[in-house]
Amino acid sequence: MKTKLLFFFLFGMMVQFNYAQEGILKGTIKDTENSEALAFADVTVKNSSTGISTNLEGNYEMNLKPGIYTVLISFIGYETREISGVKINANDVTELNSAISPVYFEPEEPVAKNSTVQKSEPTKTNPLF
Repeated sequence: MKTKLLFFFLFGMMVQFNYAQEGILKGTIKDTENSEALAFADVTVKNSSTGISTNLEGNYEMNLKPGIYTVLISFIGYETREISGVKINANDVTELNSAISPVYFEPEEPVAKNSTVQKSEPTKTNPLF
């Protein structure tokens, strides 16, 4: 019985120790033109599968192991922003707020080209139609 209790105690300490080695990256993503929060913008760590989407208020929060990261912020119809040198410390909160700009596409003006019309032979029609 004592060995089982000791095992569970040590196992619990190991889990807590491993969890405590992470830091938190959090912040808010906004539009540069009107400072409105961007709901569902993507915040990802470059060259990894780690990422999260912002909530309705443009806020996000994710746990990361200590290290220095490059963070990508993207949203459909907006520029993608790359922020290098984001340092995450164990048991610490790193705040990274950012704003991204919409991308505007100018439609190309139609250009009229000089073309020639070729005469074709009349097609035979079916008398039943």
